[in-house]
Amino acid sequence: MTFTHGFVRHRRPAPVRRDPAVIAAEKAAADAKAMTCQICGRRIFAEAGVIAHHGYQRPYEGVQTASCYGARKLPFEVTCDDLQKDYDQAHAQRDKVAEHRAKVAASKAQVVVQWEDYWLPRRDRRTHSAFITPETFEAVRDANAQAFRRNSWNTYERAQQTHLGKLDASLNRLDDYLRWQRGRLLAWKATHRAGTAGEATWVAL
Repeated sequence: MTFTHGFVRHRRPAPVRRDPAVIAAEKAAADAKAMTCQICGRRIFAEAGVIAHHGYQRPYEGVQTASCYGARKLPFEVTCDDLQKDYDQAHAQRDKVAEHRAKVAASKAQVVVQWEDYWLPRRDRRTHSAFITPETFEAVRDANAQAFRRNSWNTYERAQQTHLGKLDASLNRLDDYLRWQRGRLLAWKATHRAGTAGEATWVAL
């Protein structure tokens, strides 16, 4: 492909293709200096004495964090203390979600519905939320008739089932996460220690 700058035609340089063997060797060298993050289980650079900063998408939250909770902590090969804390926090979160689900199912907690007014031009669209109870449903529906009609929330029970479905999905993600982390905790065994003066950063036991 060529492009013109003034009256001179230039040809774009062809991309440099790196030798796959060299790329593999570089990855192997980097992995040799990596350790395992307690929280996300990924191999991360840890030559500074702790796990380096790295982003992580929590399975039970579904959002990308700026930095994993395991960053700046000791690696999994050395300790599982922070993994245990994360497991306990996730378990407490699961209990809260289960308790809230029971209240929603019994109509003792507000039902939350969300929608985007996608019938508008893209630049004008906004995400909206509404909190409803059996007593307030009709007023909220009438005030947002187009959104409720397009999302089939024409009864409180349908809105309630939509909310319950989202809570069930959250519980399923939490259950999967807890099973995974519990397995890692049960199988944990120290394989390294921090090196002292004159030793490598991490020393195998």
